[in-house]
Amino acid sequence: MSATTSPDPAGVPTAASPAPAAASSAVPPVTAPARRRGLDWRVRFAVLSLIWGFSFLFIKVGTEAFAPLQVTLGRMVFGAAVLVVTLVAKRERLPRGARIWGRLAVAALLLNAVPFSLFAYAELTVPSTLAGICNATTPLWSMLLSVVALAEDRPTRRRVAGVAIGFAGVLVVLGVCGRGSPARIRWAPGSP
Repeated sequence: MSATTSPDPAGVPTAASPAPAAASSAVPPVTAPARRRGLDWRVRFAVLSLIWGFSFLFIKVGTEAFAPLQVTLGRMVFGAAVLVVTLVAKRERLPRGARIWGRLAVAALLLNAVPFSLFAYAELTVPSTLAGICNATTPLWSMLLSVVALAEDRPTRRRVAGVAIGFAGVLVVLGVCGRGSPARIRWAPGSP
């Protein structure tokens, strides 16, 4: 007494002919899960990359008109505005309780306010391209630090290969490996 299923074009089984069930224990027919239509992940990834990459250009432009801490404040206000709009759109509430807000304040300070300010101050003297590339190395340094600091994070061949490939990619972008590379960055202390 089971339902006969046949795959739909997406390969998800659907109920073709449910078996008769007793009136007291009626089982609803199996239906295909609703598929959420949205942008392809590659399009979303490209948009995210543009937003993330342009942030360093915007910091550079911002530091020409504003003080670095004002640029940081602007970034945090715009970020908070996006979060508030998201909360309203999803009809969710802000978290409650002093403990969670304390944790959020520490995370905001260490993961947003301090790094944003340091990048804004750095871009007073270095190109935005170099700042973006340095930021791109964060996962690589984090992985190396976790291997040193955490006993359970032991290096494996795969992890070492991943870090090596990551650093090689950074070197290629910096133009260290090739002569006359368009990505070559010329920087002299004191020059923007």
